[in-house]
Amino acid sequence: SKFTAECRGLLGEKSAKLITIVPAGPDSYFRYKTLEVIKRNNYKADDVAAVIARFHKTSFGSWILAVEKLKMKSGELKVVSDFELQTVKRAG
Repeated sequence: SKFTAECRGLLGEKSAKLITIVPAGPDSYFRYKTLEVIKRNNYKADDVAAVIARFHKTSFGSWILAVEKLKMKSGELKVVSDFELQTVKRAG
């Protein structure tokens, strides 16, 4: 791919490998993602009853979990900013 060719040029090597580290399963990703969104939006996980999210297909073909709202134990619904979705939209 174009990216691999660029890496080879930068590294001065004849071959380059792209390694991606992914969680062992979707549950690990969902847990990480929801907790990170809660934290980055200045809420406490103990105050959240449920997370409202959807899958978003990126411009490069993969899917991410886009967290949109938090349902608080108090009954309030909080709209949140999803860091990963913002990053993908800027890159895409």
